[in-house]
Amino acid sequence: MKNINYLLLFTLVIQIITPNIARGNNKNYHKKNSFDIIKYLEERYPGVESDEKEIYRYYKTIINPDNGDTVGYNIYGAIYIVSDRGEVSSTKIIEDPFCINANGVILYENMFIYKIFGSGNICYVKPNLKFEKNVSGGAGYFDCSIDNFIINPKEFFIYNFNGKLVKHIINSTENSKDNVCDMSEYKNLDENNERIYYYYTRGCDLYNLNREGIIDSLGNIILAQKYGNITFLERQKDVDYFLLQVFTEGGRELFGIGLSTGEIIYEPAFDEINTSDLIDPDIKYVIIKYHGNYGLLNRQYKLLLDAKFEKMEILNDSIALVKFPYGYNDGAWSFLNLKQKKDLGYRFTEVQLWHDVYTGILKAEIGVKDKTGLWGFYNKTGKCIIPLKYSQVMQFSDGKAIVFKREYIKGKTFPEGNGYVINKNGNIQGIIPSSLASDIGEIGHFSDGLILYKSKREGLYGYLNSIGQIAIAPVYESGSNFVNGSAYVVKYQQEFQINKKGDRIK
Repeated sequence: MKNINYLLLFTLVIQIITPNIARGNNKNYHKKNSFDIIKYLEERYPGVESDEKEIYRYYKTIINPDNGDTVGYNIYGAIYIVSDRGEVSSTKIIEDPFCINANGVILYENMFIYKIFGSGNICYVKPNLKFEKNVSGGAGYFDCSIDNFIINPKEFFIYNFNGKLVKHIINSTENSKDNVCDMSEYKNLDENNERIYYYYTRGCDLYNLNREGIIDSLGNIILAQKYGNITFLERQKDVDYFLLQVFTEGGRELFGIGLSTGEIIYEPAFDEINTSDLIDPDIKYVIIKYHGNYGLLNRQYKLLLDAKFEKMEILNDSIALVKFPYGYNDGAWSFLNLKQKKDLGYRFTEVQLWHDVYTGILKAEIGVKDKTGLWGFYNKTGKCIIPLKYSQVMQFSDGKAIVFKREYIKGKTFPEGNGYVINKNGNIQGIIPSSLASDIGEIGHFSDGLILYKSKREGLYGYLNSIGQIAIAPVYESGSNFVNGSAYVVKYQQEFQINKKGDRIK
């Protein structure tokens, strides 16, 4: 068979693929056809199979992965083996590569169907045929993978089901086992928006190694293949947003933002674009990192705050907690009004943020410390809720928190003080005497009315109650929080459960 020219190639696609494949909504497309591939092969490669002459016929059935329908067949060719008294006297190989549709109509000569991209595109390959002369097993019909018959494919043609050429790829001439061009997986982002994702593997394009881009289901290039990775973020008003990623020669990862309109909002230049919270529609901001400092984009990915903060935590739609870099505002922490882009003027030397252990949500109370070395609590709107007067504060849980307040007693070299159990109004619920407070090496948070702590003297764990008294003596090597009246503890390397009295229950 002679190769057809590209004009004829395109004409065949319109005339043949469209009637038989493109009509996905046509009931005849899903109707099982009566075409018999075995009969077709017998007619194309006739012969009498006997001990003297064996015929091996090779083909591949191509299935649409979306609906299980047969799209067509790759016909690889046949091998005739003539034997003389059990010895092979001659072998005739018919290298006959072409593909047919599900009704037996020839689509392309010297071309195979390579991959089906869902309901959108078909990739054809012009292969370098690899037809093995040595065969084993009895003669017959063999439905074989395309990989058994091609090596280092040189040209790929991608057509959509409407017969439009999407992409023509010419592989490099580099002779390497890795010299394979792979069209990546078809992605259906939602029921109304189909995207075909593709990339070049090593050897496919020597100047764009392992690069990704995006073409739509009509074959239009949306984003050129120049990115190391592309990730779909979200859709806003019929526009898709993509996270673009590149890898520098030094091993750095840089990120940018592109749109399904083809617009590049930011070429990859940011160290980070924090998209982990975008699943929550109430999140109005996106944190970015550039040259080690943090800034802010709004939800339309427009720059809101320049990257000039050493650390940043978004508290709500209006307020963020930020840390200035060293040498600016003494490297202090402050609250920032996001809507007004205004620094509220606080200069905290340290802050403590706590997250719920089960939900991961940032807790309402924030521990802050100023230049005097004293701690207090602010809420997520930037308002003081408990004045800064404690030497140390722990997180609120079950509506209570442990705080410590040291007092300088005359004649004492080192400060001594009590610990306190306070509620969210700052009212004292219990007192931990200094003798016990000074023995606390570690302390957790209240859970089910008790709080786990570690004794410095004993080096073991016990529990305090909600008024700061020892509920269970420190006798355990480790322990967990109480939940529904019980906790797990370890003693002598054995784990078991105890109740709130310290009695072993399991």
